[in-house]
Amino acid sequence: MNRRQALATFGLVTAISLGDTWGGLAQDLPEFLKGHELKKPLNQLKIGFSALGRGTNSYSAIVYDIMEKRSEELGMELVILDGGTDPGVQAQQIPTMITKQVDVAVVWPINSGAILPSIKLLYDAKIPILILDSRIPEEGVKYTVAFTGADHYKEAYNTGLLMAKALDGKGNLLEITGLPGYDVTQLRIDGIADALKQYPDIKLLDIQPADWSQEKGQTLTESWITRFGDQIDGIVAADGGSGAGAMYAVRAAVEDGRLQSGHIKFTDVSLFTPNYDAILTGEYYGGVLQPPQTEGKLAFENAVKIAEGIEVPKEILFEGPVLTKENAAQYERPNW
Repeated sequence: MNRRQALATFGLVTAISLGDTWGGLAQDLPEFLKGHELKKPLNQLKIGFSALGRGTNSYSAIVYDIMEKRSEELGMELVILDGGTDPGVQAQQIPTMITKQVDVAVVWPINSGAILPSIKLLYDAKIPILILDSRIPEEGVKYTVAFTGADHYKEAYNTGLLMAKALDGKGNLLEITGLPGYDVTQLRIDGIADALKQYPDIKLLDIQPADWSQEKGQTLTESWITRFGDQIDGIVAADGGSGAGAMYAVRAAVEDGRLQSGHIKFTDVSLFTPNYDAILTGEYYGGVLQPPQTEGKLAFENAVKIAEGIEVPKEILFEGPVLTKENAAQYERPNW
Protein backbone atom coordinates (compact mmCIF):
# COMPACT_ATOMS: atom_id res chain seq x y z
CA MET A 1 0.00 0.00 0.00
CA ASN A 2 1.49 3.40 -1.00
CA ARG A 3 1.36 6.54 1.13
CA ARG A 4 -1.67 8.00 -0.69
CA GLN A 5 -3.65 4.76 -0.29
CA ALA A 6 -2.69 4.56 3.36
CA LEU A 7 -3.87 8.10 4.06
CA ALA A 8 -7.16 7.46 2.24
CA THR A 9 -7.73 4.29 4.23
CA PHE A 10 -6.92 6.09 7.49
CA GLY A 11 -9.41 8.84 6.60
CA LEU A 12 -12.14 6.32 5.83
CA VAL A 13 -11.57 4.41 9.07
CA THR A 14 -11.53 7.67 11.03
CA ALA A 15 -14.81 8.80 9.48
CA ILE A 16 -16.47 5.48 10.28
CA SER A 17 -15.10 5.57 13.80
CA LEU A 18 -16.39 9.08 14.42
CA GLY A 19 -19.75 8.14 13.00
CA ASP A 20 -19.99 5.21 15.38
CA THR A 21 -18.74 7.26 18.31
CA TRP A 22 -21.11 10.19 18.06
CA GLY A 23 -24.16 8.33 16.82
CA GLY A 24 -23.83 9.58 13.24
CA LEU A 25 -23.40 12.96 11.65
CA ALA A 26 -24.36 16.17 13.44
CA GLN A 27 -27.78 16.23 11.79
CA ASP A 28 -28.49 12.84 13.38
CA LEU A 29 -28.17 14.29 16.89
CA PRO A 30 -31.37 15.09 18.78
CA GLU A 31 -32.46 18.69 18.31
CA PHE A 32 -31.50 19.78 21.83
CA LEU A 33 -27.85 18.76 21.21
CA LYS A 34 -27.35 20.24 17.76
CA GLY A 35 -24.65 22.88 17.67
CA HIS A 36 -22.94 21.49 20.75
CA GLU A 37 -19.67 19.60 20.91
CA LEU A 38 -20.05 16.33 22.79
CA LYS A 39 -17.32 15.07 25.09
CA LYS A 40 -18.59 11.49 25.20
CA PRO A 41 -20.49 9.15 22.85
CA LEU A 42 -24.21 9.26 23.57
CA ASN A 43 -24.41 5.49 23.65
CA GLN A 44 -21.80 5.45 26.41
CA LEU A 45 -23.64 7.84 28.71
CA LYS A 46 -25.04 6.52 31.97
CA ILE A 47 -27.81 8.51 33.69
CA GLY A 48 -28.80 7.93 37.31
CA PHE A 49 -32.44 8.62 38.23
CA SER A 50 -33.39 8.62 41.92
CA ALA A 51 -37.03 9.53 42.25
CA LEU A 52 -40.38 9.69 43.92
CA GLY A 53 -42.01 6.33 43.21
CA ARG A 54 -43.45 5.46 39.83
CA GLY A 55 -46.55 4.13 41.59
CA THR A 56 -47.18 7.32 43.58
CA ASN A 57 -49.52 8.68 40.91
CA SER A 58 -49.92 8.87 37.13
CA TYR A 59 -47.84 12.07 36.97
CA SER A 60 -44.70 10.43 38.33
CA ALA A 61 -45.33 7.34 36.18
CA ILE A 62 -45.25 9.43 33.00
CA VAL A 63 -42.00 11.12 34.03
CA TYR A 64 -40.47 7.64 34.47
CA ASP A 65 -41.79 6.59 31.06
CA ILE A 66 -40.23 9.60 29.35
CA MET A 67 -36.86 9.09 31.02
CA GLU A 68 -36.87 5.43 29.98
CA LYS A 69 -38.08 6.03 26.42
CA ARG A 70 -35.61 8.81 25.62
CA SER A 71 -32.69 6.90 27.15
CA GLU A 72 -33.56 3.87 25.06
CA GLU A 73 -33.92 5.92 21.88
CA LEU A 74 -30.42 7.36 22.29
CA GLY A 75 -28.85 4.10 23.46
CA MET A 76 -28.05 5.35 26.96
CA GLU A 77 -28.08 3.36 30.17
CA LEU A 78 -30.60 4.59 32.74
CA VAL A 79 -30.02 3.55 36.34
CA ILE A 80 -33.43 3.82 38.05
CA LEU A 81 -33.73 4.01 41.84
CA ASP A 82 -37.42 4.07 42.81
CA GLY A 83 -37.72 5.38 46.37
CA GLY A 84 -41.50 5.14 46.61
CA THR A 85 -42.52 7.82 49.12
CA ASP A 86 -39.86 6.85 51.68
CA PRO A 87 -36.89 9.27 52.08
CA GLY A 88 -35.00 6.59 54.01
CA VAL A 89 -35.19 4.20 51.07
CA GLN A 90 -34.05 6.95 48.71
CA ALA A 91 -31.03 7.68 50.91
CA GLN A 92 -30.09 3.98 50.98
CA GLN A 93 -30.31 3.76 47.19
CA ILE A 94 -28.23 6.82 46.29
CA PRO A 95 -24.78 5.13 46.70
CA THR A 96 -25.76 2.81 43.84
CA MET A 97 -25.20 5.74 41.49
CA ILE A 98 -21.63 6.02 42.72
CA THR A 99 -21.04 2.29 42.36
CA LYS A 100 -22.50 2.39 38.83
CA GLN A 101 -20.33 5.43 37.98
CA VAL A 102 -23.14 7.42 36.39
CA ASP A 103 -22.25 10.49 34.33
CA VAL A 104 -25.04 12.58 35.87
CA ALA A 105 -27.49 12.10 38.74
CA VAL A 106 -31.09 13.21 38.34
CA VAL A 107 -32.55 13.41 41.84
CA TRP A 108 -36.26 13.89 42.55
CA PRO A 109 -36.17 14.46 46.34
CA ILE A 110 -38.80 12.65 48.38
CA ASN A 111 -37.94 14.78 51.41
CA SER A 112 -36.07 17.99 50.64
CA GLY A 113 -34.12 18.18 53.89
CA ALA A 114 -33.44 14.48 54.31
CA ILE A 115 -31.81 14.23 50.87
CA LEU A 116 -28.97 16.66 51.71
CA PRO A 117 -26.43 14.05 52.96
CA SER A 118 -27.03 12.03 49.78
CA ILE A 119 -26.52 15.11 47.61
CA LYS A 120 -23.20 15.79 49.36
CA LEU A 121 -22.22 12.15 48.84
CA LEU A 122 -22.79 12.45 45.08
CA TYR A 123 -20.96 15.76 44.96
CA ASP A 124 -17.93 14.31 46.75
CA ALA A 125 -17.93 11.48 44.22
CA LYS A 126 -17.69 14.17 41.48
CA ILE A 127 -21.06 13.25 39.98
CA PRO A 128 -22.91 16.31 38.62
CA ILE A 129 -26.44 16.63 40.02
CA LEU A 130 -29.70 17.81 38.49
CA ILE A 131 -32.54 18.33 40.98
CA LEU A 132 -35.99 17.56 39.60
CA ASP A 133 -39.33 19.05 40.66
CA SER A 134 -38.71 19.55 44.39
CA ARG A 135 -36.13 22.05 45.61
CA ILE A 136 -33.58 21.26 48.29
CA PRO A 137 -32.53 23.65 51.10
CA GLU A 138 -30.30 26.54 50.12
CA GLU A 139 -27.21 25.05 51.78
CA GLY A 140 -27.34 22.13 49.35
CA VAL A 141 -27.79 24.11 46.14
CA LYS A 142 -24.02 24.74 45.84
CA TYR A 143 -23.54 21.00 45.32
CA THR A 144 -25.90 20.88 42.34
CA VAL A 145 -25.63 21.99 38.72
CA ALA A 146 -29.25 22.84 38.02
CA PHE A 147 -32.91 22.56 38.98
CA THR A 148 -35.74 21.76 36.57
CA GLY A 149 -39.42 21.88 37.40
CA ALA A 150 -42.63 23.83 37.52
CA ASP A 151 -43.01 27.19 39.23
CA HIS A 152 -45.02 25.53 41.98
CA TYR A 153 -45.59 28.65 44.06
CA LYS A 154 -46.98 30.67 41.17
CA GLU A 155 -49.16 27.80 39.97
CA ALA A 156 -50.56 27.38 43.49
CA TYR A 157 -51.12 31.13 43.81
CA ASN A 158 -53.13 31.07 40.58
CA THR A 159 -55.10 28.09 41.88
CA GLY A 160 -55.94 29.98 45.08
CA LEU A 161 -57.15 32.98 43.08
CA LEU A 162 -59.23 30.64 40.96
CA MET A 163 -60.90 29.19 44.06
CA ALA A 164 -61.65 32.70 45.33
CA LYS A 165 -63.33 33.43 42.02
CA ALA A 166 -65.30 30.18 42.19
CA LEU A 167 -66.55 31.10 45.68
CA ASP A 168 -67.20 34.72 44.71
CA GLY A 169 -64.85 35.76 47.51
CA LYS A 170 -66.63 34.10 50.44
CA GLY A 171 -67.35 30.67 51.88
CA ASN A 172 -65.93 27.69 53.77
CA LEU A 173 -62.89 25.99 52.27
CA LEU A 174 -61.03 22.70 52.78
CA GLU A 175 -57.46 22.21 51.54
CA ILE A 176 -55.74 18.97 50.59
CA THR A 177 -51.94 19.17 50.68
CA GLY A 178 -49.20 16.88 49.34
CA LEU A 179 -46.54 14.72 50.93
CA PRO A 180 -45.24 16.24 54.22
CA GLY A 181 -41.57 17.24 54.08
CA TYR A 182 -41.70 17.61 50.31
CA ASP A 183 -40.59 21.03 49.08
CA VAL A 184 -43.37 21.22 46.48
CA THR A 185 -45.96 20.60 49.19
CA GLN A 186 -44.88 23.69 51.12
CA LEU A 187 -44.60 25.87 48.01
CA ARG A 188 -48.15 24.97 47.07
CA ILE A 189 -49.44 25.58 50.60
CA ASP A 190 -47.74 28.98 50.60
CA GLY A 191 -49.00 29.94 47.15
CA ILE A 192 -52.62 29.10 47.93
CA ALA A 193 -52.42 30.81 51.33
CA ASP A 194 -50.96 34.01 49.89
CA ALA A 195 -53.66 34.20 47.25
CA LEU A 196 -56.44 33.68 49.79
CA LYS A 197 -55.09 36.35 52.16
CA GLN A 198 -56.81 38.83 49.90
CA TYR A 199 -60.20 37.29 50.70
CA PRO A 200 -60.94 37.54 54.44
CA ASP A 201 -64.46 36.15 53.94
CA ILE A 202 -63.09 32.78 52.87
CA LYS A 203 -62.67 30.58 55.96
CA LEU A 204 -60.35 27.57 55.96
CA LEU A 205 -62.18 24.82 57.86
CA ASP A 206 -59.31 22.32 57.74
CA ILE A 207 -56.08 21.52 55.92
CA GLN A 208 -54.70 17.96 55.71
CA PRO A 209 -52.18 15.98 53.59
CA ALA A 210 -53.12 13.22 51.16
CA ASP A 211 -49.56 12.41 49.99
CA TRP A 212 -50.34 13.01 46.28
CA SER A 213 -52.75 10.05 46.42
CA GLN A 214 -56.20 9.86 44.85
CA GLU A 215 -57.27 7.20 47.33
CA LYS A 216 -56.14 9.24 50.33
CA GLY A 217 -57.75 12.35 48.89
CA GLN A 218 -61.05 10.49 48.61
CA THR A 219 -60.84 9.02 52.12
CA LEU A 220 -59.94 12.39 53.61
CA THR A 221 -62.85 14.10 51.87
CA GLU A 222 -65.26 11.40 53.03
CA SER A 223 -64.26 12.15 56.63
CA TRP A 224 -64.68 15.87 56.01
CA ILE A 225 -68.17 15.32 54.63
CA THR A 226 -69.05 13.50 57.84
CA ARG A 227 -67.61 16.35 59.94
CA PHE A 228 -68.73 19.40 58.01
CA GLY A 229 -71.53 18.29 55.70
CA ASP A 230 -73.18 21.12 53.80
CA GLN A 231 -70.94 23.71 55.43
CA ILE A 232 -68.39 22.91 52.72
CA ASP A 233 -68.32 25.38 49.85
CA GLY A 234 -64.99 24.54 48.22
CA ILE A 235 -62.11 22.06 48.17
CA VAL A 236 -58.70 23.09 46.85
CA ALA A 237 -56.13 20.34 46.26
CA ALA A 238 -52.35 20.42 45.90
CA ASP A 239 -52.51 17.99 42.97
CA GLY A 240 -54.88 16.49 40.45
CA GLY A 241 -54.85 13.01 41.96
CA SER A 242 -56.13 14.02 45.41
CA GLY A 243 -58.42 16.56 43.75
CA ALA A 244 -60.02 13.76 41.74
CA GLY A 245 -60.40 11.75 44.95
CA ALA A 246 -62.19 14.68 46.58
CA MET A 247 -64.53 14.96 43.61
CA TYR A 248 -65.38 11.25 43.75
CA ALA A 249 -66.18 11.47 47.47
CA VAL A 250 -68.46 14.45 46.95
CA ARG A 251 -70.10 12.80 43.94
CA ALA A 252 -70.95 9.75 46.05
CA ALA A 253 -72.36 11.96 48.82
CA VAL A 254 -74.53 13.79 46.27
CA GLU A 255 -75.84 10.48 44.94
CA ASP A 256 -76.67 9.46 48.53
CA GLY A 257 -78.54 12.71 49.07
CA ARG A 258 -76.10 13.97 51.72
CA LEU A 259 -74.87 16.94 49.70
CA GLN A 260 -76.39 19.33 47.19
CA SER A 261 -75.36 18.77 43.59
CA GLY A 262 -73.05 21.42 42.16
CA HIS A 263 -72.63 23.37 45.39
CA ILE A 264 -68.99 22.43 46.24
CA LYS A 265 -66.36 23.99 43.97
CA PHE A 266 -63.08 22.23 43.15
CA THR A 267 -59.71 23.58 42.01
CA ASP A 268 -56.23 22.04 42.04
CA VAL A 269 -52.63 22.75 41.07
CA SER A 270 -51.98 20.02 38.49
CA LEU A 271 -55.05 18.77 36.66
CA PHE A 272 -55.36 15.06 35.89
CA THR A 273 -57.61 13.52 33.22
CA PRO A 274 -60.77 13.05 35.37
CA ASN A 275 -60.57 16.65 36.59
CA TYR A 276 -60.13 17.99 33.06
CA ASP A 277 -63.16 16.01 31.86
CA ALA A 278 -65.19 17.29 34.81
CA ILE A 279 -64.24 20.90 34.00
CA LEU A 280 -65.86 20.46 30.59
CA THR A 281 -69.11 19.28 32.22
CA GLY A 282 -69.04 21.96 34.93
CA GLU A 283 -68.60 19.54 37.84
CA TYR A 284 -65.04 20.76 38.50
CA TYR A 285 -64.38 24.49 38.48
CA GLY A 286 -60.78 24.51 37.23
CA GLY A 287 -57.06 24.34 37.91
CA VAL A 288 -53.56 24.50 36.48
CA LEU A 289 -52.52 22.18 33.67
CA GLN A 290 -48.97 20.98 34.45
CA PRO A 291 -47.95 18.33 31.90
CA PRO A 292 -45.60 15.63 33.24
CA GLN A 293 -44.35 15.32 29.65
CA THR A 294 -42.84 18.79 30.01
CA GLU A 295 -41.33 17.83 33.37
CA GLY A 296 -39.75 14.67 31.99
CA LYS A 297 -38.50 16.29 28.78
CA LEU A 298 -36.76 19.14 30.60
CA ALA A 299 -35.17 16.79 33.11
CA PHE A 300 -33.87 14.35 30.51
CA GLU A 301 -32.53 16.89 28.02
CA ASN A 302 -30.75 18.98 30.64
CA ALA A 303 -29.33 15.89 32.31
CA VAL A 304 -27.78 14.81 29.01
CA LYS A 305 -26.36 18.30 28.46
CA ILE A 306 -24.81 18.27 31.93
CA ALA A 307 -23.31 14.83 31.31
CA GLU A 308 -21.80 16.14 28.08
CA GLY A 309 -20.27 19.17 29.79
CA ILE A 310 -22.69 21.61 28.16
CA GLU A 311 -23.56 24.63 30.28
CA VAL A 312 -27.20 24.92 31.37
CA PRO A 313 -29.07 27.58 33.39
CA LYS A 314 -29.11 27.10 37.17
CA GLU A 315 -32.93 27.09 37.07
CA ILE A 316 -35.11 25.79 34.24
CA LEU A 317 -38.74 26.53 35.11
CA PHE A 318 -42.07 26.14 33.36
CA GLU A 319 -45.53 27.39 34.29
CA GLY A 320 -48.80 25.72 33.33
CA PRO A 321 -51.91 27.52 32.09
CA VAL A 322 -55.04 28.01 34.23
CA LEU A 323 -58.02 26.08 32.85
CA THR A 324 -61.74 26.64 33.41
CA LYS A 325 -64.82 25.64 31.43
CA GLU A 326 -64.36 28.75 29.30
CA ASN A 327 -60.96 27.73 27.87
CA ALA A 328 -60.29 24.05 28.71
CA ALA A 329 -61.35 22.78 25.28
CA GLN A 330 -58.52 24.82 23.74
CA TYR A 331 -55.97 22.50 25.39
CA GLU A 332 -55.18 18.90 24.62
CA ARG A 333 -56.86 16.48 27.00
CA PRO A 334 -54.29 15.24 29.54
CA ASN A 335 -53.62 11.50 29.57
CA TRP A 336 -52.55 11.10 33.19
